[in-house]
Amino acid sequence: ELIRTIEADGSALDGRVSLSDSKLAYVVPQPGDLQPNRIVVVADDGSPIDEIEIPAVQGEVTRLDLSPTGDDLVYSTVSGRSVWFSLTTLDAAVLIGSQSSATPDDPAHDARFVSDDLIVVTGSSGLQTVSLDDDHAVVDIGIGRGAVRFAYEPTLGIAATSDETGDISLWDVASGRQIGPSFSPLSGEVPGLQSVATAIGTPC
Repeated sequence: ELIRTIEADGSALDGRVSLSDSKLAYVVPQPGDLQPNRIVVVADDGSPIDEIEIPAVQGEVTRLDLSPTGDDLVYSTVSGRSVWFSLTTLDAAVLIGSQSSATPDDPAHDARFVSDDLIVVTGSSGLQTVSLDDDHAVVDIGIGRGAVRFAYEPTLGIAATSDETGDISLWDVASGRQIGPSFSPLSGEVPGLQSVATAIGTPC
């Protein structure tokens, strides 16, 4: 039912859809450069919860993520902004990128929740954490410089980043060390779980 709702609104399943424990959010692109995007939030039964209009000056929304509880969301735009929005208080703030007091000149490419109160954002300077519990304090993790996308595996503490060429790098988040050389998934030379576990000293 939710997928039919999304398709009826014309949103593509391309990173601009996010599902939490009880909510789903998706982007509805608007025709023309001057028309704002809309983010629609619905309950798991498809009933509407909220609709957020994104200012046209921010540009097209490229990525969207709900917090695990669904109380907050963060989105990234083609203009290099990473924006947090509270679905409970309706507060909003530019976390990284233009109009951000913390890092105004560092464009944000991707933003994801790793917990309800911690967001990881990719920028030209690498991965940065933004704490919602500490007045949106930004901390540079020191890995993934030039990354435009990332994923995180909390059990092993591994982050995967990809740059503009599509090459992928694996990182041990605790130490900040890169795990092996970067690789292209198109080459077929993808490191197996055994080599990743060996590199970070974790039994496989």
